[in-house]
Amino acid sequence: RGPLGRSGALKKPSARKGWDLRPIEDRAQVFFKAADILSGPRRAEILAKTMVGQAKTVIQAEIDAAAELADFFRFNAKYALELEGEQPISVPPSTNSLVYRGLEGFVAAISPFNFTAIGGNLMGAPALMGNVVLWKPSDLAMLSSYAVYQ
Repeated sequence: RGPLGRSGALKKPSARKGWDLRPIEDRAQVFFKAADILSGPRRAEILAKTMVGQAKTVIQAEIDAAAELADFFRFNAKYALELEGEQPISVPPSTNSLVYRGLEGFVAAISPFNFTAIGGNLMGAPALMGNVVLWKPSDLAMLSSYAVYQ
């Protein structure tokens, strides 16, 4: 049982609700910061772990792990902020409104064996939108996936 199993995060409704009830601006900031960390102080680490774990060259790792994953995190956060401002059309005297919230239960994200960025995006996008995510990285990409998790 990994850290998720030990923490019981999937069994704690308060943990899910705490994240889901945070304003989208706060959740987006978490992903903007993660992108900054990936493309800054932890760039060499994520590149090295992608190269070692998936037998990629430095150029392939740069495109996959550092650049593309940081882009996914930034674009997803930007689009989530834009989406939050969208509301359905209302015709007087009625008012239509939409509240975005996480799903009941959890999202299962199963990563491919050879793509750090897609694995991180499969886990990150639903989490950004307020969902609990059970992430199953590929056995062949554990090293880079663990770096993304950290």
